[in-house]
Amino acid sequence: MIITEAKLKQIILEEVIDRVINYEVQKFRLALREGCARKGILLTEAQEDAEVDIYKTQSRRDFLEKLRKGFIGGAAMATIFSVLGTEVTDMGREVHNRMESGKRAAAASRASLEGIAADYEKYRLNQTQKWAWGWQEQKEKLGGEMEESPATLPVLVEDGVGTFGILPPEFSVSKRVVEDFKNRQAPLFTQEEVPDMDPNVRAAEKEKNRINFPDDYNIPPKAIDKRTGQYAGGLDRAFESGWLEWGTGEGGYRNMLYMDFMGFDEDYVMPISGLTPSEYYIQEWKVLEDQLTAKK
Repeated sequence: MIITEAKLKQIILEEVIDRVINYEVQKFRLALREGCARKGILLTEAQEDAEVDIYKTQSRRDFLEKLRKGFIGGAAMATIFSVLGTEVTDMGREVHNRMESGKRAAAASRASLEGIAADYEKYRLNQTQKWAWGWQEQKEKLGGEMEESPATLPVLVEDGVGTFGILPPEFSVSKRVVEDFKNRQAPLFTQEEVPDMDPNVRAAEKEKNRINFPDDYNIPPKAIDKRTGQYAGGLDRAFESGWLEWGTGEGGYRNMLYMDFMGFDEDYVMPISGLTPSEYYIQEWKVLEDQLTAKK
């Protein structure tokens, strides 16, 4: 909230009034002691404080009443400010500037962090084509060479409902990363906590996990009961296995399905990146952190 000029003047005026009243109260306290001493009366500290409080309350009331009725005019206030005003004004300005500076810094930090997270969600999480992959044998001959060419998401077809795109494990990790980042949580993993893995083992696990993915996570592309040849309710089976819906239908999909981040083992080698969940988490967290650092 921005403090207006009028509000600032009110703060300063109240400070001036307090200082004037306190000055008068101190004079009253001394006069009270001298008057009582002349009459041989010795007040206790509590009695003196009680008399001073009564005087202070009445003096403030009288001062404000005179100010309201105009008995204390511009000249008198000018005199007060000439004695106390510079100090009080400087203090008021300092408090005001400090408050506003803190608010601006907090707002900028908030906007920067939230803006980075929003961009990540918009241009990363919500871009279906960036998660294109497949668990089928996807080597095909293109221009005489064997190349990877996943163009869409693998699907689960629910009879009478529609086609659901299956998002890869990397999506689940990215979703958790941006949630933790937005909530200003400390990262779940550090590089020191990630064990080394033999490159050959990693490559083999990556390919195996891609091909076996539908069986490993109970989400076959077409849910057909092999015994009866009838549709077996694949969407219900997916939900029972922990799959969740994401986003709105686009690209011909009724919706997207993803497995929660915690559904993957710590040493699981993911089928697109070839990284474990912790390795991919650290990688994506660094992407967000680097962007935040660059904006400071």
